[in-house]
Amino acid sequence: MAGLTRVTPTRRLAHELRARHDEDCLARGLEVWETLDVVTWDELIERMFQLDRLAGRLDGRWLPAGAALLLWERIVREDPELSPLLSPAGVARAAAQTWRRMHDYVIAADAIEGGGSPETAAFARWCRQYQRYLGQHGWVDAAVAQERVHAVAAAPGIELTGFDRLNPLQAALALRWAAAGIEVRQAPSAGRPGTVSRLDCLDAAGEIDAAARWAAALLDDQSVARVAIVVPDLARRRDEVRRRLERVLAPETGLTGGPEPETLAFELASARPLSRQPVVAAALDLLDSNRQIVGFVLNKSRAFFGADSYGYGYGYGYGHDSDEGAAERKGKHSG
Repeated sequence: MAGLTRVTPTRRLAHELRARHDEDCLARGLEVWETLDVVTWDELIERMFQLDRLAGRLDGRWLPAGAALLLWERIVREDPELSPLLSPAGVARAAAQTWRRMHDYVIAADAIEGGGSPETAAFARWCRQYQRYLGQHGWVDAAVAQERVHAVAAAPGIELTGFDRLNPLQAALALRWAAAGIEVRQAPSAGRPGTVSRLDCLDAAGEIDAAARWAAALLDDQSVARVAIVVPDLARRRDEVRRRLERVLAPETGLTGGPEPETLAFELASARPLSRQPVVAAALDLLDSNRQIVGFVLNKSRAFFGADSYGYGYGYGYGHDSDEGAAERKGKHSG
């Protein structure tokens, strides 16, 4: 396996493999060792794209996932046919995920043209606009880059680790790269036969409680080092799941007099949003309070000076959407 890049489906598994490698090197008494080359699939594609670009085999600029999501949100917000009652951020996130899935399953963009439902027609419209943005600016996102990278950028080879199954595009790329002389391995699964049982619960909350008690019983056996609980839609239910797990696995957290840092008795694979971190939340609250003060002053200025006054243009540009305010200020200064 020397020289091969290990590829995982998630960052969590990549971090775990690096940690195991470091622990093994320490156990062997090594003081210096080579860092294990392990990346996620998307990180592999980005690395290959950058190598191809440096070698002159590809052109264009890499569009990070965060920037791509902002672009999708802009497209959704600017769609005149979208109801203002919908959440643009949530719709944009779903559209970005669907765009990626279309490429993973080798579905052509024109396959959704002429769809019968309004949702399909809206998504097709957003895809066309997204493709126009990519073409105009020379951007390449992770979904599109998969089909463009050259096999030589993966040399000398890769080992796929932790994949339950490859999606159609991944399977096709693995075969294509292997045919081009790149060594492609798939690590055997470390799973072992087990037993499956079913338990009926009253509701979703009862399922989490039952899973927590099941995990606690297994953890009482010292031979069990780690236990995993798979929760659908964990990102949305994160707080509820955390509270119910803590109630069983770390009951002392219920005795605190107020909010405390999350327990270290278990890990949640869904990170808490940055806006809910205490320091960031306080900063956002401060900014929001300042914005409300500016809005109050703005309204008073409009009542005193009139809607076409200089004070309106200046206040609007600071307290609200800056584009209109900036345009008006520019007109007043130029005049």
